[in-house]
Amino acid sequence: MLILFLVLGIVQRVFESGLRERMLVSHGHGLDMAEQLINVELLRAVQDAHLLAELNDIQSFLRAPDNAEARVALENTLATFADSYGYYDQIRLISLDGMEMVRINYEDSTAHVVPVSELQDKSGRDYVTQGEQLANEEVYISPLELNVELGQVEIPYQPVIRIVERVAADIPNTSALLVLNYKANHLLNSFRSLFREDERGMLLNTDGYWMSNHERENEWGWQTEQPSLTMEDWKSPLWSAMQSNDNGLYNEGELSFSYRRIEPAGADEQTLDGRYATDLGVVPSIQNGSWYAVVQTDFSSRMDGTFFRSWAGYLLVTLLVAACLIQAFLVTRYRATRTHFIREMKDLYDNAPIGYLTFDADGYVKRVNRALVDLVGYKKQEMVGKMRLSDLLVDPSAFDLQKLKSGGQQLKRIKQRRLTIKDKNGEAIPSVCSFTPRFNGSGALVLSRCSVQDFSEQAELEDALKEQARTDPLTGVFNRRYFWELASQEMGKKGVESSPVSVLLLDIDHFKQINDTYGHTDGDTALVSLTHICAEKLRKSDILARFGGEEFVVLLPGASKEEALQKAESIREHIANTNTRLSNDVALQMTVSIGVATMPKRDIDELDELLNLADTRLYQAKDAGRNQVCCE
Repeated sequence: MLILFLVLGIVQRVFESGLRERMLVSHGHGLDMAEQLINVELLRAVQDAHLLAELNDIQSFLRAPDNAEARVALENTLATFADSYGYYDQIRLISLDGMEMVRINYEDSTAHVVPVSELQDKSGRDYVTQGEQLANEEVYISPLELNVELGQVEIPYQPVIRIVERVAADIPNTSALLVLNYKANHLLNSFRSLFREDERGMLLNTDGYWMSNHERENEWGWQTEQPSLTMEDWKSPLWSAMQSNDNGLYNEGELSFSYRRIEPAGADEQTLDGRYATDLGVVPSIQNGSWYAVVQTDFSSRMDGTFFRSWAGYLLVTLLVAACLIQAFLVTRYRATRTHFIREMKDLYDNAPIGYLTFDADGYVKRVNRALVDLVGYKKQEMVGKMRLSDLLVDPSAFDLQKLKSGGQQLKRIKQRRLTIKDKNGEAIPSVCSFTPRFNGSGALVLSRCSVQDFSEQAELEDALKEQARTDPLTGVFNRRYFWELASQEMGKKGVESSPVSVLLLDIDHFKQINDTYGHTDGDTALVSLTHICAEKLRKSDILARFGGEEFVVLLPGASKEEALQKAESIREHIANTNTRLSNDVALQMTVSIGVATMPKRDIDELDELLNLADTRLYQAKDAGRNQVCCE
């Protein structure tokens, strides 16, 4: 009889242990997907802000905000954008003193232009004061909060994240703030759908207030005058643990909580820091802290309905009456339960929505799931025991297995890393990977599970955004900001300090007259034609960029004063002798004025002075009658 009780206890402990492990795996899936969801949604919103900021209609309005035609054109463009995307309930252009200049409301699935008489003063709002700190083309991401209209929280609640970009036309004193109110209900609903029915997913802000909670009345406490609705007030030990560790598990009786700190502006250096801080222009110094994703499971409810909860009393009575029968029944039931548990664990691994592989201490693949097989194109039998993790990486040195092994018990989980996987055909697949190692009692690596999520779509967005951040959308040449970056790199190169560098500053003569006579579309055609002519005359090492409006700049590394003058004359002459075909089959003959400046030896600290000198000589060329090159 005692043996039977012992066997029953062992079986129950094994079952509960397996159930807890499966619960934690499910928690990990949910948190992985939550982190990806938040980062991708913010990437899309910031990219949309950049696309809008480059619109010619915004530039035209900023040059002449009192021009009725420019206002109508911008309002129509922004309304079309709002209708097409549907993600933003407001799109606004706000002056630096906080006054709305243009506003589009998206309500009832339709974009509405707000009349000028109803535009509001938003001075003093946090997103305006933060936006004032931005340089042109930099971006600020506001906290996730409820929208406020006329000093009151909007009813029904409208959670928003404001994407703020500082924009400017190509003339001084035209800066304004482009503000997109991202409708965060989409993000929050998607977040809630990531978790099982018996799990409670929660999203908190940096102060521990709920932005998403299974009991909705607990949300938005800081805006609904309920300051006690925080994680710290609810479960202080859990909140303390969350402040101490980026990831972790907290148990309280039958309740288990898994949590993860998420940086909504992408502060994870392995994944998003470079993308947001450099390519997207997000300013990390004025971001608003971390978010926290938490998932809660009541283990007792997981056990309800299982073999041990529903049959325990019956078994005890039966054991006393018929020990032999129960012994046979217990062995049979134990085998069935264990088989069912193993099958469920296997199904959870094999049918996970993201790729999983398990590798041993030597890096050899021991197990893969269906999603990974579909991703890389190998069969399981081609991988298991025959391939190493490094065989799946485009750059095998990108992941250091030895570092993982030497981490010992202190290393529980490696945060998400960007790795490039290659499939069976050798095609590169940008991926986000996380590693969960398992160590033995002496701290040696036994196995490690690696999750693999295809990041190709987001990587394509990044590449497109990088290209957009570098180039002028009209002409396709580099923009002013990227020119400064390339020019600074060129000026700071080692080993060529004693070689010269020259700058050409070009400006189309009487460009305003071209626009006034033929229209802005044909004016754009003239700008594109100029860049094509310049490109034909330049070397691969030369750097051509649009500096603003009709002004272009060329950096000529290694070019002496005489060589730069010769290049400038060649460009000027070619442009003057080329007819540009406009929309009405008009042949436009334009000219340019060019200022030339040369530095005999490179000094990065003198780049500003070199450009200022070229600018001075450009205006000397114009004063001399235009269609001139000036280098003295």
